Amino acid sequence: LPVGQLAPLGLVAFCGLFGEGAMGNWSAVYMRDVLLASPGTAAAGFAAFSMTMAAFRALGDGLLVRLGAVRLVRLGASVATAGAALVVVGTHALVVALGFALIGAGLSSIFPITLAAAARTPGAVPGRALSVVSMCGYSGLLAGPPLIGTVADFTGLRGGLALVLVASAVMVVLSRVVRQAESLAG
Repeated sequence: LPVGQLAPLGLVAFCGLFGEGAMGNWSAVYMRDVLLASPGTAAAGFAAFSMTMAAFRALGDGLLVRLGAVRLVRLGASVATAGAALVVVGTHALVVALGFALIGAGLSSIFPITLAAAARTPGAVPGRALSVVSMCGYSGLLAGPPLIGTVADFTGLRGGLALVLVASAVMVVLSRVVRQAESLAG
């Protein structure tokens, strides 16, 4: 396998699913424990994330055709970064729920695009490349929530969820590595 080409794709996949896992496990807890929101309001944070994730994932193919893979990943990661910033600095439930919604919209297309790019990696067997990159992504999904919890033990949950901001910023920087998926847009 061309590890040098797959490692950055694997890191983007890791960061993307790291954010998704964090939202699934920590968004409602964050709203309840940090913002002292009622149970219904706390659930609205996760709902905002989930609904925008689903809606923008459904729109992903059209956005991919219009923007191309690199621009869509860069834009999505930038939106997720902005959303994570709102979550970390926000003090009102509505602002934080908007942040969760932006994270969902931003992350929605990134993992599918990394898989498409992996399958098109020059010199790689598509199935093997897919398995490597998806393993990296699912490692982020599994490792993210406990890592956030560990960091939160030392810094509080705001500090733990700041890791989503960092992961999203990493994807902005690495967005060019999905260039192999560009052929899907044409």
